[in-house]
Amino acid sequence: MVTLSKGKVLVMCCYFIVSLMFLLLVGCVVQKTNTSSYAPSKYRIVDQMNFPEVPLVRANVCKDMKLDGKLGEASWKKARVYSDLTSDGGEGLSDFPTTCRILLEGRTLWIGMKCDIPLDKNGMVVKNAYSKEYFEIFIDNGWTCRTFHQIEIDMRWGLSIPGVPKELKAVEYAYDKYEMGYTAEIKIDLDKLDQIEKPNLERIGLNITRSAFYQWRREQSLVGIVGQSQKAHQFWTVDLTGNATERLPTSAYKPLFQSKVNLPVLAKIIISEWDKIKDQFKKDNNWGLMDIRYRRLQWFLKRAKKDPWGRKSQLATVLYQTYLAFIKVDKTLSSSDRIIGFTKSLVKYSVENPGPMMPSNWEEKAFFSSIDGTAQPYTFYKPRNHDASKAYPLMVYLHGSGNPHYGAGTLFERNFEHENRYIKIKVNCRKAGKYGPIATRDIMEAIANVKKHYRIDNNRIYLYGYSRGGEATLKLGPLYSHMWAGLACLAGWSKGDNLENLINLPILVVHGENDSVIKYNRNTSINVIKMQEAGVPITVNLIPATGHGVPHAGDEDWLLQHKRVRVPKKIICKTEKNDPRLLKNYWVTLLGLDEIHNQAAIVAKVNKKSLDVRTANTIEFAINLIDLRNAGYKVENIKINNKYELPLPLTDFCRLSYNGKLWLLEGLQKEPKIDLTKYQAGGVENIYWNGPVLVVAPVELMEFAKYVATRDMKQSNSRFIKIPVKLDTEVTEKEIASHNIILVGGPQRNKLSKKLTSLEWPLKENENKIKVSNKEYDLNEYGYWIITRNPKAHNRRVWMMSAKNIKAFDRKSAMVNTGIYFKVRPDILIFHIKDNEVKALQQLNVNWKLMRGKMYPW
Repeated sequence: MVTLSKGKVLVMCCYFIVSLMFLLLVGCVVQKTNTSSYAPSKYRIVDQMNFPEVPLVRANVCKDMKLDGKLGEASWKKARVYSDLTSDGGEGLSDFPTTCRILLEGRTLWIGMKCDIPLDKNGMVVKNAYSKEYFEIFIDNGWTCRTFHQIEIDMRWGLSIPGVPKELKAVEYAYDKYEMGYTAEIKIDLDKLDQIEKPNLERIGLNITRSAFYQWRREQSLVGIVGQSQKAHQFWTVDLTGNATERLPTSAYKPLFQSKVNLPVLAKIIISEWDKIKDQFKKDNNWGLMDIRYRRLQWFLKRAKKDPWGRKSQLATVLYQTYLAFIKVDKTLSSSDRIIGFTKSLVKYSVENPGPMMPSNWEEKAFFSSIDGTAQPYTFYKPRNHDASKAYPLMVYLHGSGNPHYGAGTLFERNFEHENRYIKIKVNCRKAGKYGPIATRDIMEAIANVKKHYRIDNNRIYLYGYSRGGEATLKLGPLYSHMWAGLACLAGWSKGDNLENLINLPILVVHGENDSVIKYNRNTSINVIKMQEAGVPITVNLIPATGHGVPHAGDEDWLLQHKRVRVPKKIICKTEKNDPRLLKNYWVTLLGLDEIHNQAAIVAKVNKKSLDVRTANTIEFAINLIDLRNAGYKVENIKINNKYELPLPLTDFCRLSYNGKLWLLEGLQKEPKIDLTKYQAGGVENIYWNGPVLVVAPVELMEFAKYVATRDMKQSNSRFIKIPVKLDTEVTEKEIASHNIILVGGPQRNKLSKKLTSLEWPLKENENKIKVSNKEYDLNEYGYWIITRNPKAHNRRVWMMSAKNIKAFDRKSAMVNTGIYFKVRPDILIFHIKDNEVKALQQLNVNWKLMRGKMYPW
């Protein structure tokens, strides 16, 4: 029998108690983890954020409610009315007076709305205006700032709640219309919204917007602050106990702006004044900003003319912004009596009602595009106590296709602006529906413009985007992977097939499990699997019961944890399959392909003192040896495809080329660049990727040429694109040699076309006919276009459109079909004019001549 001393017993008891406490603690942690394993807190640092205060309101208790849309019950009449609400996007104020009420019946939330739809600008009632109404409600389970239930109510199409079955009847609504407006009731059973977790028993976060679809979407906050990207301080906190002290919204909202000034007349005055003097001033940032707002004012004026109500409040805001930009360039405008009267009333209004348009560190800036020479906007944020001697991280945000840049920064972009951790920009990417070469160059030039004026930490530049901007993030990431420190794709996906290039980049993917716009299982999941298989460091946050409106809180914090890997040990440098464009990836540059229309790749890895390289469809590439050596890699030789081994030179760079039998190595002191004089696949895109663009046309085709000058790769024009247009008799030799040229009209119509086609040209016209792959096409019946190198400057491209029949030069003609959606990127497109159908496609070879064999059928 073993006897224990009192001391040993005491020690053992202490040990037992400590062990028990540890097990209980672990159990609690495990239990907590199991109940919230879906939560974005796996990567978010929400708890560390200093959120701004949001309004706190009480949901008044009610009973005996009837869902009829009339707001007739006594409880509605006693409820607090929230009014004087505002629109989003910095574009102006609301012009549909709307009020909102909130009630609670047990665990059922009631939301009541009343919207007065004014008479139109002609004093008439707009018929069936209520049918264009749309509500979007976000309910946050206890203001977590991370997960939301999204409720969409469309007066035309009905109710939608991502992830919640309709038969559950978690939400019901009814409305009652009257001649100049409507009332609506929305009934929400909080206990049935449990797909994420049970709603908080005491408080929830709430955001409500209403929209009307006239000409373009006018969006208005009812509760919270409008924004396509859901952020924490967009929400009101709703107290469900009835005990909280309310923190009511005050300066966050504005009453309607009333002005006796004839706004369209005033807008025309400012437009006319700028037209007179704009060429007299130096094209600096102030000039660029004014020209941007001048174009925006023109656009709003056209929209206001079409809009039934004239969009007075939005036009007033844009007018004021344009006026402020104008007087920075030329103060004489401020002497106009009509303008003084208007600006005084608007300044007085802004002072009395600061609202969401209050001064902010967000500001609008401009750069001059190297494509068309136009001033292009981007919104810019820097910390309030910005230190010019310090290098800051840079956040680059890419908007979705339906959310372009407006004004001095959209409201939701003012997230945590009291923080001093980074500089941030939001670029107005032109034709963002495709994020083609013009949008890509806008992004890169905006970044360059910021770096020109501010110190940026090159090891901490981050790219992230929402929806189509998320797709662009996964497109630009592989193209410029050596630039970024991290990427975040929010509710987006990529059609690209070179995501392996991202093996050295941390990637965050945030997606709603029930996103009906970009479906995760059908689209994004393929990207995720490809990246995981390639070894990309990817973090996936798939949020249940969430649609396209994913939360953004914490995304920037996740990105800021990472720094750029300057010289990784292994890289993959792979082209797109349908667009095998030469590219650089860290210390490898792909310079030449064997089959120029096929995908190519290089995989390179440091293996002790050797570089192991595998190539596919590659005949030329370069290695940056100085970067490798500075990173501590003592490489002495290179092995290619496990077959060729060559000693590396002591030079800073080397170029390797394959002659069909052997790999040859050349030491260089300067880094070899991609040779733009060589053929590259890509078709019409090559017009827009490098250098300035110029449209040249004869007099009779000038209107069509002006339309072409506003287009990009998509089959639509843009108010932001304005490529210069010149007559074929006025273009200079210097302009021909320095520009990518779009020739409207072939040699029979356009004098410059005749001149260039008489030089080295792959496709000649003979008696109004062309011959391709042994088939003749009569240019009275057919039209065509061709893209080839500029005979006057081989590093530039020419896109010529030709047909004898003038009907081919029409906005709806297949002549403006760029082939961007085809399986191949054609260099030649032939179409039948009468049928307006594409008949055949063809590509050029490495010698800038027609490919042999059959044309690609359409």
